[in-house]
Amino acid sequence: MNAYANDSRKYAAVDSAHVESPPPPVASHLAIDPLPEPLPASTPARLTDLVATRNDPLGRAIAGCLDRYEAQAFAAGIRLELQTDFHHLAEINPHLDKMPLTPQFDPDVSDIGPTNGFWLKGIDGRGEVVQTQAVRLDNLEGTCLALHLQSLKAFYRNPVESAHPMETCEVKAPAAYGMTGRVGYHGEFWIKGGANGYRGHDLAVVLPRVGMAVALARWSPDFMYGTIQPTIAEKGIVARYGYHNVQPHGIIWTLPQSDQVLDEWLMWMSWRDMVDLIDRS
Repeated sequence: MNAYANDSRKYAAVDSAHVESPPPPVASHLAIDPLPEPLPASTPARLTDLVATRNDPLGRAIAGCLDRYEAQAFAAGIRLELQTDFHHLAEINPHLDKMPLTPQFDPDVSDIGPTNGFWLKGIDGRGEVVQTQAVRLDNLEGTCLALHLQSLKAFYRNPVESAHPMETCEVKAPAAYGMTGRVGYHGEFWIKGGANGYRGHDLAVVLPRVGMAVALARWSPDFMYGTIQPTIAEKGIVARYGYHNVQPHGIIWTLPQSDQVLDEWLMWMSWRDMVDLIDRS
């Protein structure tokens, strides 16, 4: 059963959890129930056939959003598949013109699988993978996103075993200290570019909302967040993705193993923000 199935009363009742700087700890509006049954590893069916939604205003809004955006992606030449096999994502990622797979979605170093994650694979008419995105859910009851990131447990199953001894993650975005409860991470967003690519067609608007809608149906997260490079954030792409809030220095992730320091902005939405976005879509 989907987490939000017992929670439809929130649809009209919960005020926005827009987090200002610096926010106090926020109590989860939903107890951490057992996660739903795993999705099939690979699925060629329509998304609305795979993601259960209730026959209530929120459920109908989610189903309608999925139908519309899946149809728009298909009209642009992309067929979406819902996946939960993260070994498959790790296998194909090196063959795509995108950044290396982040550890949050690497099953070799992180606890990620059918019960706490899914990813979307976009395939064109030639059978080529042209789009990816992934979402995972973390139970941060009793802690917060900032501490989760700083501990490196956001990235690794066991940071002592998998992280570099000098690897650190500093969090300066005040909002991260107020995110607790069910917290979803939205990453691995990529669309093939170039002459034979699919950037444009408003797919930066369409595709992220598909991931949000699936996450909302499956888990009803208290918050959904992602990180984004400053040069991209400053172009206004965060709003196109659908995220309502952004703060600089969301993570300052020092990676000695690759001689990198990633200073990325935090973008996030509360549960209420996600409901409002889906309802307007």
